[in-house]
Amino acid sequence: MEPIPFSEARARLPELVHRAARNPGEIVVITHRDLAVDVALVSMAYVRGMEDRLAELRDQLGPPFRLEGAFSTDHPADDLDAALAALFEGRSPAVAPGD
Repeated sequence: MEPIPFSEARARLPELVHRAARNPGEIVVITHRDLAVDVALVSMAYVRGMEDRLAELRDQLGPPFRLEGAFSTDHPADDLDAALAALFEGRSPAVAPGD
């Protein structure tokens, strides 16, 4: 369905509401000349389905990655950055453990 200007959507609101209610997957896009974004009219069944799917995807991902532990070094941060860059490039870092 093509986006509908706000003035037309207001005049056709009962029809558009019934359309969204009868077709849970249908998205009625409404534009407004004073808004930078469009809005969508959908059924609550569609919204709940999207929320359920999002919850399933989050469950599949598991907990967020957390780096544990800490370290300290006498090397300046620039040396460590250079060593990491060297490792990513496949070279041997100039900063070696115990230096």
